[in-house]
Amino acid sequence: MVTYWFTEVIPMAITALIPVILFPLLKIVSSEEIAKSYFNGTIMVFLGSLIAACAVKKSNLHERIALKVILLTGTSPRRLFFGFMFTTAFLSMWISNLASVALMIPIVSAAFDQLTRKQSVSYGTCNNESSVYVTLDENSEKRRASVSRNRSVSFSAALKKKESKRLKKGVLIGICYASNIGGTGTLTGSSTNLVLNAFLKNDQISFSDWFLYNLPGLIILVFFLWIFLCWIFIANKKSHLDTKQNEQHVYEILRLQYQKLGPISFHEQAVLLLFGLLLMLWFFRAPDFMSGWTTIFSENNQYINDSTPTMLIVLLFFLIPAKPRNLKNSPMLLDWKTTQEKVSWSVILLLGGGFAMAKGCEKSGLSVMLGGSLKIFENFPHSAITMMMCSVALILTELVSNTAAITILLPVIQQMSLHINVNPISVMLPVTVCCSYAFMLPFASGTNAIVFEVGKMKNKDLLLPGSFMKIISLIVLMVMNSTWGRIIFDSMSPIQSQGAQFLTAHNQTFHIRQSDLS
Repeated sequence: MVTYWFTEVIPMAITALIPVILFPLLKIVSSEEIAKSYFNGTIMVFLGSLIAACAVKKSNLHERIALKVILLTGTSPRRLFFGFMFTTAFLSMWISNLASVALMIPIVSAAFDQLTRKQSVSYGTCNNESSVYVTLDENSEKRRASVSRNRSVSFSAALKKKESKRLKKGVLIGICYASNIGGTGTLTGSSTNLVLNAFLKNDQISFSDWFLYNLPGLIILVFFLWIFLCWIFIANKKSHLDTKQNEQHVYEILRLQYQKLGPISFHEQAVLLLFGLLLMLWFFRAPDFMSGWTTIFSENNQYINDSTPTMLIVLLFFLIPAKPRNLKNSPMLLDWKTTQEKVSWSVILLLGGGFAMAKGCEKSGLSVMLGGSLKIFENFPHSAITMMMCSVALILTELVSNTAAITILLPVIQQMSLHINVNPISVMLPVTVCCSYAFMLPFASGTNAIVFEVGKMKNKDLLLPGSFMKIISLIVLMVMNSTWGRIIFDSMSPIQSQGAQFLTAHNQTFHIRQSDLS
């Protein structure tokens, strides 16, 4: 199955169904039990977040937010880079990385294409004036001067077109990387985040803890990305676009696009309100620093997880009319046809396949065996072990999908941590985040592929900035994990106590399986 994920000889979603065939035949897991892996509580949360993102896209709220933020940040080259990147990172925290990039690409293209077209028109006017001048005066010297001037104008316009293409490439790379980074900001921002929570079972990380743990690192990484791309694509390069006139022109283009959206509609307001309510329900379900809203229904929170508020909001999307003043003919905020077309069902199968494979590794004892073989790391410092595992994740995520990478690594890291008496969460959490940092290869993620195609790039265009971001992301993540991570988990949901319970339970399981194997 891992080989099929590497080679993609058949679609990855179909590969994810292999455990349903093989595990029962090999008497590893029963058909009924393995089927449950494909639609558990974690997948319900992910499905609900995808449907909520569909509602946002159907209302066009995401485009309004993107344009407004960019208009507020400014339209000089550096500010354009900043606006596009931070807007994409913010959007990808709430909708899929691919959707956030797909939204931003038309806005980026419109800004730079219109700017280039404006320059061509202005120079075309120059050419017309020149030809009139030649027609009126038959003097050969003056004709030669006008031809020379025409040549210089054409050369100048070509330079500006080339420059615009270079800056556009930089912005495209920026939004691609920013979306990958932004997906780590929330628990539902990326499927890899939810895979980790499914592995933790009864010791799951809450939405609020995940958000607080990853947000500072996210901001730092996007800031470093902005500085680095500005240094590559803007610094030490004289920009014809970096003028007040051209800044104003870009601003007008984006302002006109924003005006075309018209005043904010009830549809957009309702979706924004429901999406905000969903975030609040996620955040305050069990925030640890205070009693969550679930204590109203159950004191120990054992009956309610994030899937309950998620599906409540999904239900409201299909119940509330988009045009309440015309109830008879009004569509709902979201319809099933749009949901069928826009939800990535293949990702849900891929997630389920990952859980199924993990279940097979657990039941067969393979993860225990692999984890035990890594006991050689027992005398290594904890930070060194975490860095090594993160480095492996950064390499693997370039070769297979993010979900496949984390599904392969988590069972092994979990058992390795238990064997060497290291808190599994303290290693599994940064490794999970690293699996979202696919920066170097076009096929490493869907966002990379779409930007690579739209920008007509070469492999080297992603390799240089991707290599830099790999190194920076590893450094930032290690620093944040050993400092901010300890503060968050010690004060809100103590990582040491969680890890101790996790360790005790799994050590008992380990001893039982060892006796079975012997």
